Amino acid sequence: MSYFKIIFSSFLKRKLTYLLIVIQLVITFLMLIKVFTNISVFYYQENSIKKYTNLDMNKTVRVIFEYSEETPSFVDKFNVLKQYINSLEGVRGYGGYDGTGMYINDLAENEDYINLLVLCIKK
Repeated sequence: MSYFKIIFSSFLKRKLTYLLIVIQLVITFLMLIKVFTNISVFYYQENSIKKYTNLDMNKTVRVIFEYSEETPSFVDKFNVLKQYINSLEGVRGYGGYDGTGMYINDLAENEDYINLLVLCIKK
C-alpha cells in the first residue's frame, strides 16, 4: 500500500508532466489504430472487389496512382493509358475506384453501374 501512496504523491507533485505523458500516449495509440486501419482497408477492398465482381485476380492488373493531382497533363497521360488498355487484345475492360472512399456496396444503388451491368449481362 505504501507504493501507491508514493506514486500518488509523485503524481500530485508533477501534474503537468504526467498530463503531457498521458496526452502523448493517447495520441500515439490513436495514430497506431489509424495505421492498422489503413493497412487493413487495402485487403478489405481487394476482397470486396473479388466478392462482388467475380474477377479472376490472377488475370487482373492493378495500377495505383499515388498522390496524383488532376492536372491537364495527368488527364492527357491517363487518357493515353486508357486508349492503350482498350487496344490490348483479350482485355474486357477497365475500371477504377478510390482506395479509401468508395465501397463496392455503394455500386448497388448507382444507376450508371446498374445500366452497365445490365448491358454486360445481355452480351
